[in-house]
Amino acid sequence: MGETGILSAAGRHLAALTPGYTCLEGSFSKFVLKEDIVSEDISFGAGGKAPLLGGIGLGLDVNDSILEKWGTLARSHIG
Repeated sequence: MGETGILSAAGRHLAALTPGYTCLEGSFSKFVLKEDIVSEDISFGAGGKAPLLGGIGLGLDVNDSILEKWGTLARSHIG
């Protein structure tokens, strides 16, 4: 499922750079996830409007404690 705040923010930025779309999907994280790993609530607003996020990168802050709670550390065994 691609509904984390990170994926939703990336989709918004892609949509802003790609003209011609009138309808898009996404930004349902608070409706389908127990917790999101980003601090911001980036749910869509009235009428399905979802503005771009400002700031560096995608404009999000990852909540490290939630990431540690739900994430799994993957280590490379190369070398």
